[in-house]
Amino acid sequence: MQPARTQDIVLVNQTLTTSFTSGGINMPQAWQGVTFALTVTTVSGTSPTFDVYVQRLLPAAASTDTAPGPPTGAAVADDLLHFTQVTTQSANARVANLVSLPSPPTANAVVITGQDYTISNAALTANNARVCSYGDNYQVRVVVGGTSPSGFVSLVARLYPVGS
Repeated sequence: MQPARTQDIVLVNQTLTTSFTSGGINMPQAWQGVTFALTVTTVSGTSPTFDVYVQRLLPAAASTDTAPGPPTGAAVADDLLHFTQVTTQSANARVANLVSLPSPPTANAVVITGQDYTISNAALTANNARVCSYGDNYQVRVVVGGTSPSGFVSLVARLYPVGS
């Protein structure tokens, strides 16, 4: 049996001067973890800020959809990860490691608590990630602030397949 292999995917790799939302990114299924590596270089402007989010794209039903059947509405973005705000050039990458696991139950509880939350679109507190099982459709959102801000933003995902 051949060992499982990691897969690297470039999510963003460009100069940004205004806020940016990527197109939908379909990450392969059957992975158990992911490492996101963020670098922001060539930063300029007055008080530039870069808030980088990785968001899940959740399916939504259109008003004409019927049950049972697949939803055809526009996907809803929900924050999965929000890196610490970048304000200066980063010599080293910021790294976030996520593992796809079912939510653990509360000790000695009959039910799992704290499982629902309000969807947030570019609102998750910085330096946070959601603990959940992860879907396969994502986007990256970068909120750029400051006066005449500019920076080269690079975000790469390394996927670890089940069994690695």
